[in-house]
Amino acid sequence: MKKRANPLLIILRLILTIILILVIIVAGYAAYVMIDYHRIDDNQILTPEGTPKTDVLDVTSGKTYHLTDWNIGFAAYTDQFSFFMDGGKYSRAFSKDDTIDTMNSIIDELLRQDSDFYLIQEVDFGSTRSYKVDEQAMLEDNFGSRFATTFGVNYDSAYLFYPITSPIGASKSGLLTMSSADITESVRRSFPIQTGFAKFLDLDRCYTVNRIPCSNGHDLVLINLHASAYTTDDTIVRQQMEMLTGTIQEEYEKGNYVIAGGDFNMDLLGDSGSIFGVSG
Repeated sequence: MKKRANPLLIILRLILTIILILVIIVAGYAAYVMIDYHRIDDNQILTPEGTPKTDVLDVTSGKTYHLTDWNIGFAAYTDQFSFFMDGGKYSRAFSKDDTIDTMNSIIDELLRQDSDFYLIQEVDFGSTRSYKVDEQAMLEDNFGSRFATTFGVNYDSAYLFYPITSPIGASKSGLLTMSSADITESVRRSFPIQTGFAKFLDLDRCYTVNRIPCSNGHDLVLINLHASAYTTDDTIVRQQMEMLTGTIQEEYEKGNYVIAGGDFNMDLLGDSGSIFGVSG
């Protein structure tokens, strides 16, 4: 007579099998994230694109220029959107159509600004959170016929399976600089970031240095930056600002004009809330 299997033993084996499968999945994912992790090379030469209005910037006394600086938030930050890393609800834009509609609204506003220079951050391409909408191409298609443009990749992360219910996924985003005068040189500089496990959460960070020749023989140096947002080590923020100010000082001592703009992710004034009459 065949011996009947113990039901409890069957359940125990099933539970152990499920646990083993989950451990293998988690370990495999962790290995994928660590193997795929990379920092983008420092001092990466960027190639200017587009057709600017002029080759040389006129710096005649009294001449006025306008610059627009905007972190467009990967075209997700409508009035209804709040980002989960800032205590909000969402990790992705609401939909691909919503991302495209928001990008078109952003482009309309940039055109309305009618500026001579634009420093734009968090411009996505191929990101899960923005449904792989090529925001860089959308902007360059609208401005490239009148502006010189450069694009530096800020971060290019592996697929992050967090939050579990709606993973932010792979993030590919960068800094777009647009100038009505020619950009003759551009370089991407890598900011220092945290090491250890924290580097997987705060991603890569950088600034781009864009050189524009002026009519008096000097250069206008436009620096477009996006500093760390979620670092747990305050010394990293200080190191990033020291590196940035070092570049600014170096260009200033050469006799060049320097404008550094972007998303600093910090209160540079120390008490901006009270200064500008807002909370937080």
